[in-house]
Amino acid sequence: MFTPGWRACAYRTASGRAKWLNRDPIGELGGYNVYAFVDNDPTGGIDLFGLLVWKNDPTEWTTQWGNTLRIKVYPPSKGGIPWGQPGPNTLAVTIPRMKGTFRCEKGVGCWHLKEVTINFHSQVYRHTDRWYRKHSVDPAWIVRAENDHVTDFSDWATNTGEPLARTLEAARLTRTFPTRKDCEETNANEIWAALISSLQGAVSSTIATHDSTSRHTWGDPNQRP
Repeated sequence: MFTPGWRACAYRTASGRAKWLNRDPIGELGGYNVYAFVDNDPTGGIDLFGLLVWKNDPTEWTTQWGNTLRIKVYPPSKGGIPWGQPGPNTLAVTIPRMKGTFRCEKGVGCWHLKEVTINFHSQVYRHTDRWYRKHSVDPAWIVRAENDHVTDFSDWATNTGEPLARTLEAARLTRTFPTRKDCEETNANEIWAALISSLQGAVSSTIATHDSTSRHTWGDPNQRP
């Protein structure tokens, strides 16, 4: 964040290195470097209050051959949501993906939550352009339709997922546990369960808005432009 001749976000210290003006509001709970910020990844992470690190990663577009799309299904413990394999007439599928890291630190005779990092992105499964043209489907329309879901999931991440994760984390920073395993597993299970439940609501909402109304049905009178 420091470039000679510029003063943006940081200032030069006696050592010649740039540093943030304010200490981490959670102090050493966020790591021994109390001036660190989003794991030194300010362009990829969001940490408005110096607590949880939430990263919105780029959308992943996966192109497949064949007539049936095959998606990777992950269990809830690994950020997955209940999702079966798409049917043979499915033109494309957009799935939200999350993964989290829950780290605990040893205090005086106990362990406490130190750091939570959540990575979020959407993954789009689609056929090749050649396949779409063979079936008289406009590939550009597929991209527009799936971007509807990508936008909905991005809005969830920004407006609901991240604030929810921060609230959940803040409520657990003072809790103590007898072992590191207890600390990490308990916090991970509780935070993850709440995030997955909320994300399932976002999935249901975007399906109701775009799919159930036939906006994403190619050839239907109600299809989106």
